[in-house]
Amino acid sequence: MSIGQIDTGLPTRLPLGPIAEACRRHGVSGLWVHGPILERTPEPAEEVEFLVEFLHDDFGPWGSKLDLLENDLSGPMHRKVRVSARGGIGGAIHVLDRSHIMKQFGKALDGIRAEETKRLKRDGYEPVLSKSRWCLLKRPENLTVKLSELRKYNLRTVRAYLLREDFQRFWEYRGPAWAGKFLDE
Repeated sequence: MSIGQIDTGLPTRLPLGPIAEACRRHGVSGLWVHGPILERTPEPAEEVEFLVEFLHDDFGPWGSKLDLLENDLSGPMHRKVRVSARGGIGGAIHVLDRSHIMKQFGKALDGIRAEETKRLKRDGYEPVLSKSRWCLLKRPENLTVKLSELRKYNLRTVRAYLLREDFQRFWEYRGPAWAGKFLDE
């Protein structure tokens, strides 16, 4: 799968790589799509509507910030784009947000840990994963002795933790081609 075109379940495929790059440049922390694109493929002359949330309001008033982002998003979308600051639009679908994606990684990791803890207990092995839930949700710079011990074992939970931490590199890519290559690996 390439980040250039990811199926989001919408009638229209979105060029997420260029959208992610524009969001990174403009300090966007969340991006939602709303409007007619949720129900059908828009006509060529129709606008695509986005709802955004910014990390910081650090370069000019909202109006100019939104105008700059609209210009950057119109190119990859091949049509006019209208961007609104988040607030009060119901029914929007969230398509890009680091914190929510990493939250899903955390949920998956916790599910793997719980399943593996039950399996180890059932098979009569030492309970090495007991009381490790919060330890596994920490970032490497906040590691405890418990996690260092767990890394000695070839457990699915440890492999999932390492994959989650490896995925952190994704957020450092500046170009959609490199981010897409990372996802394809």
